[in-house]
Amino acid sequence: GELTITGDHNTDGSSICGIANSATTITECYNQSKLTITGDFLSSSSISSGHRLSGIAEVCENISNCYNSGDLEASGNGGRTNPSTPSVLIAGILLNNTTGYNGYSGGHYDVNITNCYNTGNILSQRSNGINISGIVCSTGSTSQSQQTVERCFNSGNIIVQNTNHAKGDSEHELNRIAGITGYVSEDTTISNCYNTGNISGEYSNCAGIVGYVSVNSFVSNCYNTGSIIGDNCNCAGIAGDTWDICLETPRIANCYNAGTISGENSTCYGLLGHLTNQNLLDKSSGRYVSEGKFIRDSYFMQTDDINHGISACEAIAIDENVSALSEAQFRGLLSVGAGDKMLYELLGDLFCRNTAQDNVLGSGILNGFPILRWQTEEQ
Repeated sequence: GELTITGDHNTDGSSICGIANSATTITECYNQSKLTITGDFLSSSSISSGHRLSGIAEVCENISNCYNSGDLEASGNGGRTNPSTPSVLIAGILLNNTTGYNGYSGGHYDVNITNCYNTGNILSQRSNGINISGIVCSTGSTSQSQQTVERCFNSGNIIVQNTNHAKGDSEHELNRIAGITGYVSEDTTISNCYNTGNISGEYSNCAGIVGYVSVNSFVSNCYNTGSIIGDNCNCAGIAGDTWDICLETPRIANCYNAGTISGENSTCYGLLGHLTNQNLLDKSSGRYVSEGKFIRDSYFMQTDDINHGISACEAIAIDENVSALSEAQFRGLLSVGAGDKMLYELLGDLFCRNTAQDNVLGSGILNGFPILRWQTEEQ
């Protein structure tokens, strides 16, 4: 099936959800229909929200065992009131957005998402600002306890075209495009997730797992094999941007990127694209300082476009177990380091080696590459 809303508007943008607009708990639901919104905001008056498009729900606290396989498409500026309000929100599973809260700085509810996936392709054209992801746009902004997104994956391609920004426009740094979560707000853990979908964006933080990581949040045991292509973007395999690094606990741990990262007028790095908090810059050395190791036990495939895991001009503290590896090392044909261990062993107990001759869950992971152990349970 297919559901479409078409037409220009002078008030709030349109909203389509495959299952529910608002709910406390959703489990074992799916959407297979194509959902489309087309239309421009014509007025100069203030509005609360732009276009919202989700395979499952707009607002929900707990979602488990759900999937979206329908394509999601939005065309038009949607409307926006200020630089912190996106004109288009799209997610395969959950937006987590409502009136009075925006899709950039965190959603309305604290969320817990488990065992969900998106295989539908996502397309956004002619937007004024975006937060687009395969699973959830934003985690909650008023958390009293740790939020989680775990055992989720995205294999749908995400394409953002003709974003209405000029080169050098600082507002583009607020845009988020990612395979799993666009904006990871405070007190959130993204774990045991992966992205194999190809992502192409403009004027955004663009990454395989998360677009932006906020204070006291963590990404662990995740991987990306999809290609990331950006035009005027912060591009990376794991995280496009993050706020600070003064933590004893690493912000990114036990992750890998094997996808190609490329773009024009963009930063392109294997693991982390950019660091926002300029207060951590040591003016005398031009380097960032940290009380701990920001990235630990994480690896990326070295290509012509990727020679560094993090921004070379922002040389933040990283663990010694963060390095570029060859395809043969990713395939398990060559050991890594002096300990003669295979990559999946270095990544930890939650990973194993893909020994299947066919793609695991249709993910496109090559034979020998590390996969998450829960993937083998699903076969």
